[in-house]
Order: sequence, then structure tokens, then C-alpha cells
Amino acid sequence: MTGKHRGDPGTGRDPEPRGTVRDFLWGDRRLGPTVRQALRRQFVARSRRGNLSQLFIGFLFAILVARWKPAGLVAWFVALVLSSAGRHVVQSRARTDLVTNGDLVLLRGTLFLTSLAWAVGIPLFFFQLPGYAKTFVPLVAIGLIAGSGNTLDNDPPSFATFAGLLGGPTLASILISDLPGRIPLGLMLLTMVGLTSIVVLFRYRDEVSRLAAQEELSRQAQALRLLNRELARTREDVERALEVRQQFLANMSHEIRTPVSGVLGMVELLLADEENPERREMLAMARSSARSLLDLLGDILEFSRIEAGGIELEDVRFDPLTLVEGALATVAPMAGGKGIALGLDIAPLDLPSLRGDPGRLRQVLVNLLGNAVKFTEEGEVVLRVRGREVPGDPLVYETTFEVIDTGIGIDPARIETIFEPFRQEEASTRRRFGGSGLGLAISREIARAMGGEVEVDSVPGEGSTFRVTIPWRTFERREREFPTREALAGRRVVVFDPHPRCAAGLAGILEALGARVTIAPRPPDRCLDPPGLAFLDAAYAEAPGDHRCRCLVLVPAGTAPPGLPPGRETLLRPVTPSSLADRLAPGAGEVTGPAGDEHPLAGLRVLVAEDHPVNRAFLRRFLERWGAEVHLAGDGREALALLEERPVDLVLMDISMPGMDGLEATERIRRDPRRAGLPVIALTAHAFEEDRQRCLAAGCDDVVTKPVAPEKLLAAIRFHAPDAARA
Repeated sequence: MTGKHRGDPGTGRDPEPRGTVRDFLWGDRRLGPTVRQALRRQFVARSRRGNLSQLFIGFLFAILVARWKPAGLVAWFVALVLSSAGRHVVQSRARTDLVTNGDLVLLRGTLFLTSLAWAVGIPLFFFQLPGYAKTFVPLVAIGLIAGSGNTLDNDPPSFATFAGLLGGPTLASILISDLPGRIPLGLMLLTMVGLTSIVVLFRYRDEVSRLAAQEELSRQAQALRLLNRELARTREDVERALEVRQQFLANMSHEIRTPVSGVLGMVELLLADEENPERREMLAMARSSARSLLDLLGDILEFSRIEAGGIELEDVRFDPLTLVEGALATVAPMAGGKGIALGLDIAPLDLPSLRGDPGRLRQVLVNLLGNAVKFTEEGEVVLRVRGREVPGDPLVYETTFEVIDTGIGIDPARIETIFEPFRQEEASTRRRFGGSGLGLAISREIARAMGGEVEVDSVPGEGSTFRVTIPWRTFERREREFPTREALAGRRVVVFDPHPRCAAGLAGILEALGARVTIAPRPPDRCLDPPGLAFLDAAYAEAPGDHRCRCLVLVPAGTAPPGLPPGRETLLRPVTPSSLADRLAPGAGEVTGPAGDEHPLAGLRVLVAEDHPVNRAFLRRFLERWGAEVHLAGDGREALALLEERPVDLVLMDISMPGMDGLEATERIRRDPRRAGLPVIALTAHAFEEDRQRCLAAGCDDVVTKPVAPEKLLAAIRFHAPDAARA
């Protein structure tokens, strides 16, 4: 250790100030400003009490000594009173919030004068008192020194001055006197001075440590407050940046979806009129490219929301079977276009009603099914659904969704990389199959948000299995009625399907409905002995069979049914409980396709409020083809004016229009009692759920997202249009 002071290199002072013996000589100059001021304030407050107590002791001392009439008593008492008065004046003038160096010097000076008065008075009266009365004088000195330990312990130099000036002359007087007990009395005085000095030292050290710790805590608290304010500002900046990004993405979504909606609409119109096969093929390719662009845009928007922590889950009751059938129906045309067999394998068939977010679950299933179809060139894609109650926890119902394909497979070493954003199994895969590489990343984040996980098993060249397991905290058991039970109970059924997983899934559904099922990869020369029911793959549509055996030919969705022998019927893949009910339930007739009504909206008066001229044109043409009477408006204000001029049965309202937008126009429509029941369907290029909720909150009855799919628009209009309007 050197003689240099080891202070904090950043502040130049001790990180933990401690009272030492040197402080008796140098006072508080080594301490930090906060600790120094706290000690000075305590010194001023306590010295007031010490001054009054010393003056009171001096008064009693003078009264007791006066009986022996010692010389100089009055002069000494006057000097003591004057020094105490001066000390009181200095203490009164000192500021309580800031004790300056000048105040400290004056306080120490007046204390020195008081100490000097006692230092003169004690020896003076000691030698004038007779006999053992002398003993009283040093006892007073000892008491004064002991009392100063309580009033001067916050300023060691002042204590040292008082104890030294009072103790030194008193000890000398004792030792040179002829008092018989002078040695023990002197030792008592020295012991008291030493003990009091040690007590003052330790109390001063503890007080300094306490104040230093308090100062450090205050400094850290201030630093934390500054850090919290900085973090709050940073959070606000990040939130503003995220909001700006979300707004930018929403605007870009609208600006891209709006013209693409017009392109798709016009392509649909051209496809409806075009008979040339080559031109129809080119138009179909244009439609597919536009839809791929929209899918990419949707994936980017969704991933951006997930990155920003924007996964918000609903908590609503839903039917998992209906959800699964809807997800399969979404990808069925894509699978049918590639000639891939799409199937469902579900058990138990009567899954309980669940509570959660059906939209997010459907998004995950559609992503996984779409990927399976995209990366499968031939064979089959099957959605396998299993549900079970969790042992030991009756409030949890666990569902497992497996998407199994016979596609290209994935190298096990690359499985984790496929869940990274914008990543696929390898670069050549993206060039070959396309896609953004975001679907799996989004699906995993959604599954984890719902308390589940996405797992993968894969063999390169043989296929992959994507597994999603989700525990549902609440569910409701109920008895589901299947109208096909009556038609299938005990009935012999055979499934001729070269796709083993699809065949097993269909057989499982039929057995759950009461049928006795046999699976065969290909049909024999004759069907089952009548009565019976057979399901045949489309490749076996013309296989010979007994006319008394009912045969259903499994046709991929979106493809033209093959030429069938008389008496045979078609059934679209994937086969689900609902599609079986439509075909086999008692009273069900043969379903060959959509209704052939060419004018489903005949007599319906529709107001279209749309600012984009291309979208306005294709909406008008589609509606007119469906038999509707169409009125056009370019913004919300014009739409309200047309409503005043002519009656309409339904309004198609674009949300983003210049001037008065669709939300404000809808709110005004709802405020008019004459139009309280007028259906308003919102058309919007904003694809987020909050945009949908905003439309519904404004009074819209339904929301159709751009680009407008004609079949979805027709379904929405037919659902909401008043029956009386279509005569």
C-alpha cells in the first residue's frame, strides 16, 4: 500500500467513505458532498442541545461552588454565558439545508471559546476549593467530556478540541495537587476520555458508512430513474417504429391488393367467356401468378406481425371437425390440379367442442397441407386427426394433427432450417417449387402461441409427416348426430383405392359410422354381392361391376369427372363425414355439382361503392351476369346520394376511398332508421383481423377481402341478401 489515496477513478473519491482517526484531525474533507452535508446538518442540530446542556451545567456548577466564594467565579460565568450566546447566534444563522465552510468555522470557533472557558474555570476553582470538595471539580469535567460524546460525535475535530482543552488542564491540576486520591482520579479522567473517544470514533464511522450507503442508494435510484426514462423513450420509439412499419405494410397491402384484385377479376371474366383452350391455359397461368403474389404478400405481412409480437389469439367455441373439413376444402383444388389424392383420417369421429382460436388453427393446417401438396408430385396427402383426454388432467383435451405426404422428403440434417424465415430445404427446392419460405416459420410460432409445437419426421425421397399437437384447456363433450349412420349401419362396403393412407382414412370414417369395410388396392371383375356399396378411385371408374351395387367414383376436386358407366356417381376428394352425409344420408339425392342457376341474383338491386375503376368494372360485370341490377358510386358521399335517389337491396362498400371512406359511409347508413336492415358487405384490401373487426364495428354485415373471389362474393351476397328482393 502506498500513501496515495485510492479513490474511485471516475469520481476521485472513496467508493465507500469510512471514518478514521485522521478524521479527528482533518474533519470531513475526505468525504463526498452529500455525506459531508448530512454530517454537518447533524452537527448543527446536536450542538444546539449540547450548548444548552453545557450552559445549564455551568449554572449549577457556579451555584454549588459559590458557597466557598472562589475568586473569579462571576467573571468566569459571564465568559461562559457570552461564549454560549455567541455559539447560539452562529447556530441560528446557519442554514439547515446547506452548512457552508464559513458556518462550520464559526461554529468551531465559538465551541473553542466555550471549551477555553471551561479549561480556565476547572483548574481555577479546583485549587480554591477545600479538601475533598476538590473531587467535585474533576467529576464535572469527566461528565462534560462524556456528554460531548453524544453532541459532538458528528464532528471529530470539535470533540477533539473540547476533550483536549478540558481534559488536559483538569488532568494536570489533579496530578500536581495534594489530593489523596489524585492517581485514581487521574486514571478515571484518562479512561473516560479514551472510552469516549473510541465511542465517538465508532459512531462516526458507522454514521459515515450509513450515510455513504444511503448516498449510493440514492445515486443508484437516480440512475435507475434516468435509465427507466431512457427505456421508456426507447420503448416509445420502438413502438412508433413498429406502428409506422405496420401502417406501411398495411398501406402496401392495400396498394398491391387493389390492382391485383382488378387483374384477377378481369382474368375471371375472360376465363368465363374464353373457349380457346390455348388462351384459357394462358389466362389460368396469369391467374395462378397473381394468386401466388397475393400469397407471398400475405406471408410477409403475417410474419411481420409475428416478429412484432402481434399474435393475438381468440377464445371462442368451435367445432374441430368443421374446421378440418374447411381446411381440406381450401387445398382440395390445388391437390386435384396436380392429380394428388387428398384424404382425411380422423378418430374419434365425434371430437368434442373446443375453445380457442379456430382461425389460427385453420391457418396452420392450410399452411401444412399446402406445403405437402406443393412438394408432392404424385401419390397422396392425408390429414390425420387424433384426439384424447390427457391422463390425470380431465380439463385438458389434446389434439394431434398430422399432415402426411409422399413428396420429396427432407434431409434430417436440414429439418430445423426449414423453420427459419425465408428458408427451404435447399436453394434448388425454392427454384423448383417456389414459395417464400415463411409458411413453416409462421405455423410454428402460431402453434407455440397456442401452447403446442410443430414436429417433423421425414425420409428423403419417401415423404414427410408434419405433426402439430395442441392441448386445449377447456372443451365440451356432446353427442354428434351423423345422418349417415342409418344408411351405413351393418352395411358391407368395399374401398378400391391404390392410395393406402387415403383408403385407411376413408375406411376408418365408414367403420365409425357402422359399416363393415374391406379395403382392396384394385377392383375385381365384379363388385360386392348386392346389396352393397363401393368406393372406386377415378382410375377404376370404368371397371366392370354389378349394376345392383352402388358405386361412388372418387374424383379429385377441380377436375372434370371421367366418363362414367350408367348408374355410377362421383364423389369429390377428400371424402369427409359431411360429403358422405350429402350423398348417403336418407333422402339425399345425387350431387353432381353446383346448382345450374345462371342468374342466382336475378332481381337483386346492388349498390357498388368502389373508387378503383377496374375493380368497379369487373364487379359490375359479375353482378350483371348473376342477374343483379347494379348502381355504381365512386366514394362514400356519392353512395349516400344514390341511396336517397333509388332503393337498393344490398351495398358492396369499399373501405378505402378518397373523400368519405367506406367506414364513415356505413356509420351514416346505420344511423338512418330507414336503412337499419340494409345489408352492407365491406370490400377491403387490408388483410389483418383488426381491419375486419373495425369494419364490423362500423356496422358492416360481412367482410370480403380483396382480391375478390367471385364464388366468395356470390356466397356472401346470397347469405345476406333479403329473400324478398330476389323474386
